[in-house]
Amino acid sequence: MRFFCVALVVCAGLFVVPAQAQYGPAVPFELELVETTMPSAPGLHSFAFAQHQGRWLFVSGRTNGLHGFAVNPFPLPFANNDLWVMNPETREVWSASLDALPDSLADPLRSTNTQYAQVGESLYVFGGYGHSNAEDRKITFPTLTALQVPALIDAVINGTALEPHIRQITDSRVKVTGGEMEYLDGRFYLAFGHDFDGEYSRSGLTFTQAYTEQVRSFRIEDDGTTLAIADYEAATDTDQFHRRDLTTAPVVYPDGTLGWAAYGGVFQKTVDLPFLNPIYMKDDAYTVDWDFEQRMSHYTCPAVPLFDARTAAMHTTFFGGIGMYYYDDIAGELVPDDLVPFLNEITTFTRHADGTSSETIWPVRLPARLGSNAVFIPAEGLPHYANEVIQLHELDGRTFVGWMYGGILAERPNITPSSASNRLFEIYVTPLEVTATEEVPTPAFHIDLFPNPVTTETTLTLRVDQPQAVQVRVYDMLGRQVAVLFNETVVQETSFAFDASHLPTGVYAVQVEGETVQATRLLVR
Repeated sequence: MRFFCVALVVCAGLFVVPAQAQYGPAVPFELELVETTMPSAPGLHSFAFAQHQGRWLFVSGRTNGLHGFAVNPFPLPFANNDLWVMNPETREVWSASLDALPDSLADPLRSTNTQYAQVGESLYVFGGYGHSNAEDRKITFPTLTALQVPALIDAVINGTALEPHIRQITDSRVKVTGGEMEYLDGRFYLAFGHDFDGEYSRSGLTFTQAYTEQVRSFRIEDDGTTLAIADYEAATDTDQFHRRDLTTAPVVYPDGTLGWAAYGGVFQKTVDLPFLNPIYMKDDAYTVDWDFEQRMSHYTCPAVPLFDARTAAMHTTFFGGIGMYYYDDIAGELVPDDLVPFLNEITTFTRHADGTSSETIWPVRLPARLGSNAVFIPAEGLPHYANEVIQLHELDGRTFVGWMYGGILAERPNITPSSASNRLFEIYVTPLEVTATEEVPTPAFHIDLFPNPVTTETTLTLRVDQPQAVQVRVYDMLGRQVAVLFNETVVQETSFAFDASHLPTGVYAVQVEGETVQATRLLVR
């Protein structure tokens, strides 16, 4: 643990975040937030958005605060019933009511916690929870809606018809709310979430709920007229995929390949607490990081992804949200809170080149308990990878990287009045010099079991700082040795496959021993 005494500059809404960490290791960049105003912008959270040539398009979501738990927890008057267009440069705001559309088309766009992805000039919106006029009740919608972004922006601004620029199909495979959507190399990844029908209430009203416990991947065939889902696949994990209301973000791995990661989410199957172990997706396979527990920002919140090719480290910065821990300034330590409070901390989660992780808490906080169900809107024209991860090593000095907008504003950590926020923050990043050691990372030891959990076969990679004899053994949770995987000399790096198909389902310890190496990794079968 590190605790630094730092100076905070606050001037005209400018929050300057020094490089030193309040908790955890320092990171190789400085962070600045500048709060700016857009008075006509709506208070909005849990929405879908897209951008085109400096203008933003928003649809779906809620205009009040956190949902209640009594009768009518999602009151209809607070469903977002408009398409919104904003220009952050001129501060102009326009809107158009969804009432101009048929209910069959508009109802899914009035829902909340949709999943969405922008691909080129199209915004694809999946599922969501809201009121169906056709059924006269609240449902999770089984719909995929395609919005033509430039044309809809013009229609909202000019007051012309919306319907020609919106297409929709029904498909039960996208009947999901509270999940997340990632897009990579032509495929959509609909991650986690649940299918919830009825009133979200503890008052005894009837509802049905089923977590998907899946990552569903597919392509969308779209010729501008017709829509279809193609090449559908689904990966299932009834424990670690039992998540909703989480944050996903794209990542770059140390070898330069692209993927995405899942952070947090609720609720664990045996207790109403968030998940703490991140999940990493790569080449349609996944691995759970059993060696590190994320302590902050477990609920949906803005995430800024930065990859530093100088150190092969992936830095993802989270802004507020809701989490299982908060930072106690007086004690200088993290404190657990089973009520899972609203946060105002800013944290950076780092995945290092050697596969280890760390979590840094910045010495300045958001000016209020913000971030939950807000979004990061990246600036256009930044140096980035194909999955939109920003290239930290290519930034030249202080760089504007995007905005944080909307979300839920909470007055207190727990059991609190809340409202939908329209606050807007500009985010700046300044890369720092790194040492020669950081430029060429040379970890003494490294092992990525991938994939993990494993269904049949996983690959183990061993990397050492000097030639040495290494033994790799596998033990069950009773301490019984079940396999010897490796017993040879490693000069620098070696990889080999392990066929685990003969092992019973469960958790195993992979123990690695050498002259400068002694470590254990958990493997889930």
